[in-house]
Amino acid sequence: MIAKLNPLLFFFILTLLSFIGYGQDFNLGRDWQSMGPNERPEGRISAAGIGPVEFIRISTLSPNKMLAGSLMGGLFISENGGDDWRNSGSDGWLSSGCAWAEFHPKNSNIWFAVSIRDDANGAPGSIGKNGGVMRTRDNGVTWEKVANYHDFDKGSYVTIYGLRFHPVEVNKLYVHTSDGLYFTEDCTADDIAWTKVNYLEGSIYDLAVSPKYICFSIARKNIWQVIVSDEQVLTQIPEISQETRAINGITIERDHEIFYLLINFKSGKDEIWRYDATLKEVTVVCKNAAVSFGAGYTFAINPFDTNELLFGYGVRIRKWLIKEGEFKHVSSNYHVDVEHIVYHPVQKDRLFIGTHGGVFESTDNGENWQFKSIGIGNAEVYGLAVATDDPNQIAIGLNHDGSVVRADWAKNGIYSWRQVNGGDALIPLINPNASHIIYTSNQYAGGGAYYSEDTAKKNIKIHDSNFFKTAGWKMALALHPVKDSILFFNFEQNSGLSKGNIDIAMTNNPKEPNERMAISNFGLTHHLGSYQVYGLFTSIYHPEMLLAHVLVFEKNKAGKPVTNHKLFFINNTTAAPKEIIQSWQELNLPRNTWVGDIVLDPKKWNKMYVSYAHGISANKNKPDEKGMIYFTTFNKNSLKQNKVWDISGVITSGRGGRYNMVMLTTNKRTVFLGTKSGVYMGSKSTLRGGKAWQKVGYGLPHCKIVGLDFNAKNNILTVGTDGRGVWQINIAD
Repeated sequence: MIAKLNPLLFFFILTLLSFIGYGQDFNLGRDWQSMGPNERPEGRISAAGIGPVEFIRISTLSPNKMLAGSLMGGLFISENGGDDWRNSGSDGWLSSGCAWAEFHPKNSNIWFAVSIRDDANGAPGSIGKNGGVMRTRDNGVTWEKVANYHDFDKGSYVTIYGLRFHPVEVNKLYVHTSDGLYFTEDCTADDIAWTKVNYLEGSIYDLAVSPKYICFSIARKNIWQVIVSDEQVLTQIPEISQETRAINGITIERDHEIFYLLINFKSGKDEIWRYDATLKEVTVVCKNAAVSFGAGYTFAINPFDTNELLFGYGVRIRKWLIKEGEFKHVSSNYHVDVEHIVYHPVQKDRLFIGTHGGVFESTDNGENWQFKSIGIGNAEVYGLAVATDDPNQIAIGLNHDGSVVRADWAKNGIYSWRQVNGGDALIPLINPNASHIIYTSNQYAGGGAYYSEDTAKKNIKIHDSNFFKTAGWKMALALHPVKDSILFFNFEQNSGLSKGNIDIAMTNNPKEPNERMAISNFGLTHHLGSYQVYGLFTSIYHPEMLLAHVLVFEKNKAGKPVTNHKLFFINNTTAAPKEIIQSWQELNLPRNTWVGDIVLDPKKWNKMYVSYAHGISANKNKPDEKGMIYFTTFNKNSLKQNKVWDISGVITSGRGGRYNMVMLTTNKRTVFLGTKSGVYMGSKSTLRGGKAWQKVGYGLPHCKIVGLDFNAKNNILTVGTDGRGVWQINIAD
């Protein structure tokens, strides 16, 4: 006889099983682990690298001790001449990016560094409220902030370009900024006192200090000056003030009491001038420079032969012989886009360059170069994908360093990174049901999106130069969450009334050009003028939905150009293309600014979570609003926005990221959100403004999160960081 199961008991057991299956607890107290790339990726592409290095410093006391810095990734230390590196401790700064650093002239265990909020299109950005001048007195074991935004007149908006020590008064440290020059008489004091030099007004872009003179390049209201001071008399170089050509920047190198000025003109060739501070004479020594990367800091004098100047020329470097008035050969077997050059202070013919792919060394005065960046894991991730069946297989798009894939290439259990596409790479995708199918993308005009069926060893280009022109830096890709052969991608319209605008296309067969079909034309259907589709979002819970973040370029009432952010959606992704084009409808966003990610509620598509690329500064009218993540609802029929809640809670208002949110299960609605201040987990209560967000793990660098993945089978979170590569944490309880 079979006993009948009580319906209430059955319901209880079913609920309990559901809770066990979806409601497990996580261990959030573990350390994040770096997945790299921390060494130069394999492959044949010459521009393979590990991330951009902004500057290199070498200790004069300990010749094998070096610092290398990254605007987004922080500061790294080598104690064996660059053979290998480790993070200096900047991962623990509240703003991990580093604009400059210096060793103390008399103690190589004391360093000073500049922590910044963000870069400014490849140059140092402002320090924000978390950056400033940092100091370590124990070789990077511990750090303290010795100058913050309160110490500068411009506050958090100040940009610090660099630090310089006085060659005689060794504890005197100068800080040159967009708000003038500051200094301290004793940088080793427990409580440092800073003084502003009031007789110098404007942005102090560069300076060089000799025992007798200080030479400054100063910009004020786009007018450049070079002033030389002996701390009693100021001498303005009149030839600079009288120059009629527009100037972008002036950087300075010193040879005793002679100063060399690299002048970056806004048009035409750049020039190098020689100024003798004793004789007060100017000589033009080179009229054939071409500053590109490095903002003029790619400039050095050979200390063992001051007839030689080395400087950036386009994406490469060139050597100029002053007396001969001609170039001398320098080999080019290094990563393109050079940011900094430094000669070793005591070892002849040895020099280093910081490039967009890391540090390179020459021991024969530029005839040959070697990669010297093992351990500098400062890759700037612009997109991340993780294989569903193997969280160790990862694809990333790197700014400067191409599309890179981590895989078990030899099927022997050993994983390594391999570059599969060059250029500035963007969003990758991995087919969730077939991890050997990988999509990559890059921004340059001849590139676009690529499809591969062999883990990106061979690639088929999806964009072409005819109708489906690449969207460049605005590249967006998304796979249909159920029918994984369907790819959505954006493209630039090449003809018609919408020419130049960026719309959406789809393909059922990425290998076949004839299978690519346009599925939007917002100029036609919504009468938009100038616009670009910037982001595409799908939902596993609502597979027929596709959402598009669209940038609309308009003018405000004052006639000034503005960028408005709009959100459109369709709910028929498998319909005929002509039907899809006419189906797009608009939804209101919580904020009119850059969207980070969008996740739909598992049960109701009209409930939505929206993260943003940056938060909100203090708002007197809404003091609790931080702007990092919102919950919003819509009327299903009218699409009218019903409610908007800022659910940021304890998350610090600041930089967020992109594609930085994952929702897990249908019953508990656990969400992971990545921001510059860390990765946070929120429960169903959190998402309704109740229970606080919980921070996940320890040791994750404070960089923007660009790409977040959760592997449910192994309970592994993977994030891509803009400046420190890929990191993982296992949160299984």
